[in-house]
This record gives sequence, structure tokens and C-alpha cells, in this order.
Amino acid sequence: MFDYGDTVKIKKNSPEKFRPGQYGDVCGITAIDNKVLAEFYNEEIGSTVYTIEFASKEYYEAEIPERYLEIFDANSDCDN
Repeated sequence: MFDYGDTVKIKKNSPEKFRPGQYGDVCGITAIDNKVLAEFYNEEIGSTVYTIEFASKEYYEAEIPERYLEIFDANSDCDN
């Protein structure tokens, strides 16, 4: 659904460790295509986990399942 360089927003109902309401850029994509990855990420086979680099004063990135992400729309997210 997302591609390298896309700016995404973390959904507000996401676990706190994923920084709900924040936004960042996709810098990595992991397709969950086997049992080992599914168990490692605690996600279902067929899902995708994205590495998100956050725009902040300090460098921070996190691996976040696709279900917690949405495309960032600067026109509708003016409060961020």
C-alpha cells in the first residue's frame, strides 16, 4: 500500500509505542511471507511491516504494521 519515501501518519488508535498521531517517512518495507517473520513481528502472513523514520529533533525509527498507518495528507492534517 505504501512505497519508499511516502509520508505516513500513525493512526490514533495505535499502541503508544508506535507514537500515535505522529508522522514520518517510509524507509523500509518487510513483506510477512513466512512463519518465521509472522512470529517475529506478531503479524499474519500476507501483511506488511514498514520501517518509519520520524521527523523530529532526534533520529528515531520504528517498525510498524501497515494496519496502524495511513497516508499523510497535509491538507487535512494541518494541526501536525
